[in-house]
Amino acid sequence: VKLPLEAWTGALDGLAAARQARAGERWPRELDDRIAGFIRARLRFSRPDGGLATFTEPPSEPRKFWSRVHRAFPLAEVARILSWWFPNREAEFVPPPLPAWCSAQLPLGVLRADWSTRGDLLAFDHRAPRTPTRIELYGAGVRWLGPSWGCPTKGDGAGAGDANRPPALSAWGSNSTADVAEWTFASGRARTTRMLMMLRGRRLALLGDQIDGTTSGEVWRTRLALPDEVLVDEPSPFGDWTLRTSRQGKSAQVIPIGEPPASAVDNARLSFHPESRELSLFRVAPGERTWMPWLVSWDHARRRKPLTWATLTVAEQGEPCPPHVAWAARVTWRRGETYVVYRSLGPPARRSFLGHSTTERFVLAEFTADGEVYPLVTLA
Repeated sequence: VKLPLEAWTGALDGLAAARQARAGERWPRELDDRIAGFIRARLRFSRPDGGLATFTEPPSEPRKFWSRVHRAFPLAEVARILSWWFPNREAEFVPPPLPAWCSAQLPLGVLRADWSTRGDLLAFDHRAPRTPTRIELYGAGVRWLGPSWGCPTKGDGAGAGDANRPPALSAWGSNSTADVAEWTFASGRARTTRMLMMLRGRRLALLGDQIDGTTSGEVWRTRLALPDEVLVDEPSPFGDWTLRTSRQGKSAQVIPIGEPPASAVDNARLSFHPESRELSLFRVAPGERTWMPWLVSWDHARRRKPLTWATLTVAEQGEPCPPHVAWAARVTWRRGETYVVYRSLGPPARRSFLGHSTTERFVLAEFTADGEVYPLVTLA
């Protein structure tokens, strides 16, 4: 976890060459065990073509690389995953041998539910201070976002990623419903808590920044890069943006749910910069804390349905909470597919929205046709 991601491939290649050069000689089993852990880490950070997530490598290189590694260190789980990825191999797809993973202390990990060529993954690396997050969202076999997500900055250029103290992991969890990671990084009086969440089997991801130490009226902005192969349509009347690729029938939506749709359109809260190929999201701070969420959907059938979203009233002891204390929004696609996102920005307290009471600091839930809030993900 201390080695830069871009050095992982070369390091494993060197180990494979050393192992092959000593074929037939004694080789410590303890060393094989340690290298196996390294191979599994590199495997988790691989796209379905075998390339390293968040970095560009020659198209033919990943396949040759994995062949060399597998010849030197023939691990069963590596052979199984390679059989799914490369066309000249055939194997029945079974549940993944490796789960989602995150470092115990550092913001380095991969949220993923499967290893198929049409699978989903969300890779991230923010171990170095004063740098953007290296990120890649791969959904339904298409790379939609990445390779970087900038640190929030104020309108005067001051940033939340200027401190020398390295970012620190604050939360991590993985189950059959979702994978989620959170970490913090600071600059002066401001501190950012960055969240990544992948919902399994729903083709949905949530990206968000909570900035503590803001002042009411300040403008905060963050930028998210897009791959060169992604095309960007003009925003819809509701303020969401559509991403497309040359592959027929593939599309995604980026939804700035932190604002009501009218505000997102009228004030251009989400914009695209073709010269830098970045989506830019800005928010006027409502108080001492600011929440800047993005919702990303890559379900093409869902995109063809009418989309609406609205911020909700959050109550505490019968009184509405200001948005710098607690926030909630409801996102609906036609035919009853509705999700609710809740974030407690202030000190923990029992609060309610849509008749649902909670003391959690984060909730992502389904809102059923019967008016019930069914939590899918909660963070204490």
